[in-house]
Amino acid sequence: MTTHNQPGQANLIVVAGVPGAGKSTALREIAAVAEAAPGLRILDSDIQRHWLAARLPARTPYGWYRPCVHLAHQVSVAGQVVAGPNRRDGRPRRLIVHDPGTRPWWRRGLVTLARVRGWRAELVFVEVSRREALGGQLARGRVVREASFEAHWHRGQRLAAQLRRSTMTEGGWQRAYLTSRAEAVGAVCAALGIGGGTGGSVGGSVGDQRVAA
Repeated sequence: MTTHNQPGQANLIVVAGVPGAGKSTALREIAAVAEAAPGLRILDSDIQRHWLAARLPARTPYGWYRPCVHLAHQVSVAGQVVAGPNRRDGRPRRLIVHDPGTRPWWRRGLVTLARVRGWRAELVFVEVSRREALGGQLARGRVVREASFEAHWHRGQRLAAQLRRSTMTEGGWQRAYLTSRAEAVGAVCAALGIGGGTGGSVGGSVGDQRVAA
């Protein structure tokens, strides 16, 4: 297992995908694989969701406080990125961030902030079919409103198409690429250089797509 950041190796990974793509499931698996990885922190919006749910009346519909979860998560992510890639004692930090990746304004803002603070950021977009995404929502017990899902889906499809054609014009990412749900854990672990990485499996048949400068 790698215990420090290699030169040029990513130290901030954004795991993106439409609702139901399996991002939180992948992050739980990564947490188990990377339990002993020093300086690694996983930022999943489920943390804020569970915290708020525990303080609200039982059976409060998630839709009522979903915006608060998203805002709290974004504030947490921004704070961790601003803190920089090194601890006060100089030891390196690594972040894995859960995010749909379908909001261009937030994606651009996050990678710009990361670049300014000295992070080496990669975007990993978990590509699934519409049926898989809807099934994933049903399996987790939280179904996104139809209008909201459609917006995520169409923006996600545009981003995936850009990654396939290597026409993504957003600057700041070291790499941005597609991966399948089955290969997401290996892709992220390989990018960070921690146990569980599968190296060449990133992106499956889609392949590794670099961002256009």
